[in-house]
Amino acid sequence: MSTNHAVGLRSVLTLAACSLLAFGCAKQLPPDAKSFSQVIENCVVEEGRVLLKNRALPFLATSGRTGLYHEFCQSQSWKQLAAEYHYKSGPVGFCIESISEKSAIVMGGYLPGEGSPNYDHSQTWIWNRASDTITQGPPMREAHWFAASCRLDDGKIFVSGGYNGKNLLNGCEIYSPGKGFERTTSLCVERDRHTVVPIGPRTLIVVGGEVHNGYTRDVEVIQIGKSAKILGQLSVDRIDACVAKSGTAKLLVCGGKNFDTSDELPAEEFNLPSL
Repeated sequence: MSTNHAVGLRSVLTLAACSLLAFGCAKQLPPDAKSFSQVIENCVVEEGRVLLKNRALPFLATSGRTGLYHEFCQSQSWKQLAAEYHYKSGPVGFCIESISEKSAIVMGGYLPGEGSPNYDHSQTWIWNRASDTITQGPPMREAHWFAASCRLDDGKIFVSGGYNGKNLLNGCEIYSPGKGFERTTSLCVERDRHTVVPIGPRTLIVVGGEVHNGYTRDVEVIQIGKSAKILGQLSVDRIDACVAKSGTAKLLVCGGKNFDTSDELPAEEFNLPSL
C-alpha cells in the first residue's frame, strides 16, 4: 500500500470513528491546565502532565469531594468510629457526598484489619459536619467498596458499581435523604474504581474503572429509569480518574492510573455524542 493511500485510509477511519453518533471520540491534551483548573479544582501542571494536587486521596477524585473526604477522615467523629472498630487509620473505598450544607452521607467501603466482625459493608453513616457527630444511616441494598457516586440535581445521591468482597458489581442505587436506598438502572459492565458525573437531570456518564479482565477505557451513559449503553472509549485505560463536564458536549479527564505506568496519566478530552 502506498504512503498516500495509507494516510488517506487512516484519515477516513478516524473521521468515521469520530462522526458516529453512537460513540464519542477522545484525544489527549497538551500540558496546559488552564481549562482544567476552571472546572476541576484539584489539578495542577507538573512536568508536562495535568495531575491531581492531592495524590493521597485516591478513589474520590471528582472535583469538590476530595476536600470533603479529607475533612471527614480528620474529624473527631471518624476517630471515634475507628476506635469502635479497632482500626487506627482511615477507611478505604467508601463514597461520601453532601446531602445538605451541614451534613454528608458516607457509604460502604471497608476497614482493612478491622477488629469487629459486625462491620457491614453495605452500611452508611450520616455525618453532621456542624456538630461533628455520626449517626447510623439506612443500609444500601448491597455492599459497595470502591464504588462511584455523585449528587443529582434533585439532591438525591447516585451510587454505582464497586466490589462486594467477592464480585465486581454493575448494580446502582439512589439514596433519597430521609427515605433510604432503592435500586435503579444498572451499568452495562461490572466495574469498580470508576468515576461517575451527571451531565443532565437524569443522565450520567461513567468513565473507566477496573473490570473482570483488567482496567478499561470504556465510557458509558446511564439514563436513570431507562437504560445504559457504551458511548465510546478514552485514549487509555484509566482508574481513579478526575472527570468534569466542560461546556455542553465535552468531558475533561485527568489523573488516574493504569497497568502501563505507575505515574498519573496525561489529561484528555472526550467529546460527548448526541444522546
